[in-house]
Amino acid sequence: ELGTGPGRFRNLFKKFKYIGIDFYPFELVKIIADITKPLPLKDNVCDIVLLSNVLEHVNEPELLLRECCRILKPGGILLGAVPFLGDVHQEPYDFLRYTNYMLEYLFKKSGFRDAEIDTLTTPLEVYEGVQRIFFERLQSSRLSKIERILSRVSFGVLKFINVIFSGIYRKAERSHRFTQGYGFKAYR
Repeated sequence: ELGTGPGRFRNLFKKFKYIGIDFYPFELVKIIADITKPLPLKDNVCDIVLLSNVLEHVNEPELLLRECCRILKPGGILLGAVPFLGDVHQEPYDFLRYTNYMLEYLFKKSGFRDAEIDTLTTPLEVYEGVQRIFFERLQSSRLSKIERILSRVSFGVLKFINVIFSGIYRKAERSHRFTQGYGFKAYR
């Protein structure tokens, strides 16, 4: 797992020898390394590489993806996810947002033979998430007492409307054009 952080996904890999790599010595990190540089692993040693919400923090993603391809065994799989709509996070190290087209392009250019890319959320989840973030930001803005009360009331009314119309809203089909992010599986 590259960019392991606290290692939230380690349990998914119980059947495998797990190696966590990160620049910070979190508990589950086995190798401390800068993943924006050549990785300290031999060629063709990994069955699976996980990049979960890491690629957006790398300012040269093609270099990292080439390294992932290099360390994967033939037939190995790169699994991961990237945000598309959402907050800037882990500032100032949040560099990029990807479309499914850019991901396909990067995987091909980096040496992967095939990739599956899918949306992670429904349009309703995107709508509700953006609405929640908007009202959180609004509450943290300079508002008078009455404006703060009115914004809370309006958010409550919108949440109530969302509940009433959720049956209709859920019919909005998934779309690669309106998602909070993408999950991917790329094959070496």
